[in-house]
Amino acid sequence: MMQSFKGQFSGCYHSSSGELLYSSLGLSSKTDCLSQGHLWQNQFYNYDNIFMGSVTIFRIMFGGHWMGIVEHSLDSNGIDRLQIRDNHHGFWVVYQGIIILGQVMILNLIVGLVLDNFK
Repeated sequence: MMQSFKGQFSGCYHSSSGELLYSSLGLSSKTDCLSQGHLWQNQFYNYDNIFMGSVTIFRIMFGGHWMGIVEHSLDSNGIDRLQIRDNHHGFWVVYQGIIILGQVMILNLIVGLVLDNFK
């Protein structure tokens, strides 16, 4: 995951509305974005280093606001490049696996702790 998405969760945001801009609007890179007067910002949840990658995976496993993370992954286009909508369809399978595995793992941990306390 980290190798696939390192540095790719940054995006171009409209300077006045704060809306995420996609490459279909004629912009294609960070320099195009900044030259038009827009903002280039990184998402809080990202895979830029091992700590933030672990926090991001943890967040996805517990199901809290994971759709935004998945959307940025599916739309990623490369480092310092604007997103393309639904650019990587195959990563849905990876994220579904993480969610299912994480939820089952946490459920088993909780059930195990509860059963161990009642022995």
